[in-house]
Amino acid sequence: MKKLLVNLIGFIVGISLFIGVTVSADTPMYRLYNPNSGEHFYTSSTYERDSLGSIGWKKEGVGWLAPDSGNPVYRLYNPNSGDHHYTQSAIERDSLTRIGWRYEGIAWQSGGSVPVYRLYNPNARTGTHHYTLSDGERNSLASIGWRYEGVSWYAINDGAAYADASSFSDSNGGNSGKSLVGPNADGMVYVASGGNSDVYWYRIENMPSNTNFNNVVKMSEQTAISRGKHHSEKEKYN
Repeated sequence: MKKLLVNLIGFIVGISLFIGVTVSADTPMYRLYNPNSGEHFYTSSTYERDSLGSIGWKKEGVGWLAPDSGNPVYRLYNPNSGDHHYTQSAIERDSLTRIGWRYEGIAWQSGGSVPVYRLYNPNARTGTHHYTLSDGERNSLASIGWRYEGVSWYAINDGAAYADASSFSDSNGGNSGKSLVGPNADGMVYVASGGNSDVYWYRIENMPSNTNFNNVVKMSEQTAISRGKHHSEKEKYN
C-alpha cells in the first residue's frame, strides 16, 4: 500500500509539475532522492525541488551547473512506474513515448567540458538509471552490477559552490534552515568499522575522535545507500 501511495504521488507530481522554466546561465541543477522507490530526480526548478521535498523526497543539493544554451536534454515520465528519464537523444525520446512514456519537455541544456555519466540497473523496476559526474561513483556502481552506458550529457561544473541549506533535507525530509554539510564533488563518503557501520560521513575530519581511522573505508555515496547506510545525523550541520 505504501509503495502504491508513493507511485500515486509520483503520478500526480508528474502531471502537475510539468516543466515550465527557462534555464539561465550557470543554472544549478538540483538532485533529489526518493527513499521508497530509489529514484533520483533532477530539476532546475526550486518549486519542484521544494514541492518534492515536502512529500518525502530527500534534497541532495546541487548535482551540476547547466548552461543557458547547448544541446537540449529531454525529460520523460513513466506513469506506470513513477520513474523519470533524461536523454539528449530524440530517437530515444520518441521510442519511449511510443510505448507509453510521457514527454515533459526540455529539462535543461547540455554544454561544457564536464561529462555526466549514465548507468543502468538491470535488476531495478524504479530508479533504473543513475547519472553522476563522479568517476569513483561510476566505477563503484559498475563493480556491483550496474551497466555503464556512456556520457549522457555535459555540465559546466559540479556545482559544489552553489550548495546551501535550501538544497538539502534535514532528517525529516524538510528544510532545516541551517547550514548543512554537503556532499563531496567526487561523490565519495567515509564509513567506519571496515565499511560495516550503518552511517557514512562526507568529511573524515567530522567523524568521532574515537574512530579507528585505520579501519575507515571510502566508497561512493550511492554504494553506501544501496547497502542500507544513511548520512550521519551528527554531520548534518556545520
